[in-house]
Amino acid sequence: MPEEYVNPAATRTPVCLCLDLSGSVSSYINLINNNVAALYEAISDMASELAVFEIAQVTFGGVLQSAKQEVNLKRFEQVVKNDRPPRFEPYEKTLLGQAVSRSIDCLDAYKTALKKRGIHYYQPILVIISDGRVNDEDDFMRLKKVQADIRDKVSQEKLLLVTIGVGDVNLEVMSKFSPTGIVLHPLGVDFKQVVTPLVAS
Repeated sequence: MPEEYVNPAATRTPVCLCLDLSGSVSSYINLINNNVAALYEAISDMASELAVFEIAQVTFGGVLQSAKQEVNLKRFEQVVKNDRPPRFEPYEKTLLGQAVSRSIDCLDAYKTALKKRGIHYYQPILVIISDGRVNDEDDFMRLKKVQADIRDKVSQEKLLLVTIGVGDVNLEVMSKFSPTGIVLHPLGVDFKQVVTPLVAS
């Protein structure tokens, strides 16, 4: 969480991108990057002095070049007008459960930090982009627990969830994040429709 704020009265919207960069989605990495770019565009268009968006990134898939670990967290950074989105490259192993669990922990810790500082925030947004093809048994058990937690948070309106399936999607896995079971196609996501009602409420 940034130590200094330009406008402490601004209402924050914490956003966490949970991105599958494993080898099974390597053919679809451009779609993933395009969706990230669309999200950044929607957020930068809505950002203002009174509505501040801050994004964290959790990426998973093999040993990452930067952090030498299988799930990598890039902590919250403010998105400003005309911000350039990051671009990603694919890796190997799919630890979806660990990555989503870290995403939720990240959002929860961020909300706690905002509360302690007396800073108002909108409903956090979690964006999961994956094919849902978990290839680790221990991680699959972790995944089932975190899916139940996410469904509870969404049902209680404590979390806004966007689930996007790419490639050869395991719909049985991806649909269990949401109480509605909705999994969006990567070519049909309108992030402005996601963000605008949240900030306008």
